Amino acid sequence: MLLAAPLILFSSLLPQRSYVCPAPAQKACAHARSPPLCMGRAERRASAKRAKKGSAGARGAPFTQDILSRDAVLSKLREVPVFGLLADMSDDGRPSYVQAADGASCFFMDPREAERECAKLGSSLQVHGISLDQVYFDPSVRLKASPDGVREANTVVQNHGLKLPLFAIDGLTLKDKPTGVVSTPLFFSKSELLEFARTCMDAPEEQVLLTELDVVVQKMLNGPVGPLRDCKLFPTATSLVAMDQQANKNRQQLFPGQSSKEVPDVFKGLFSKFQ
Repeated sequence: MLLAAPLILFSSLLPQRSYVCPAPAQKACAHARSPPLCMGRAERRASAKRAKKGSAGARGAPFTQDILSRDAVLSKLREVPVFGLLADMSDDGRPSYVQAADGASCFFMDPREAERECAKLGSSLQVHGISLDQVYFDPSVRLKASPDGVREANTVVQNHGLKLPLFAIDGLTLKDKPTGVVSTPLFFSKSELLEFARTCMDAPEEQVLLTELDVVVQKMLNGPVGPLRDCKLFPTATSLVAMDQQANKNRQQLFPGQSSKEVPDVFKGLFSKFQ
């Protein structure tokens, strides 16, 4: 029952106010399931209208559900880095990650926590970052939230019980100047959400909403997806910096003494100010 309060807030993301911020400069970035989010009154009305329109369609045409494809969801998850403890590479060249006694592998949202765990287990291991889409739907993977994210979530709703907290602001959207595409930002860090929101609105602290990644994914897959259709996940600056460092290390190994040269890499980060 503790989840109901923070999660139902997210159904209000169809804004009555609108704060449009220009999208930050972006470069492409290279579990347990929760119950679907309850529909708010606005969503129920919209759903009823769609159902009525669908039933009255020409020649009984089937109603198209308000959902996203699995590929579309994976595309959103691909923007987020996670960090596992790499033991070695398998014979076929695939990474082999440390497993717990029950066979599950743990991936951390915060690379610093992964480093601490790595130090506990042994020097032969190394932290390895990959994109979230590669492991999110793997039942043998456990995702561990950033301790900072959990603490920040407690400032919104105490004892929230959320596994992977996400933060948003009602009505805050991003507009990409070149394409004109508008998206709803969901941040893994409350402080980074507020830093961004202050560029285009007053007193954003009072308008922060709390939800969790599992609920967002289930809403996108099962519907009604509503404003989540155009949502965009923003990983933490710390995780992006860690991926940049990993990419630089890989470049140094591949091109000794030439790591400063520009080599295409899928994990360049989302925010130009963090480069």
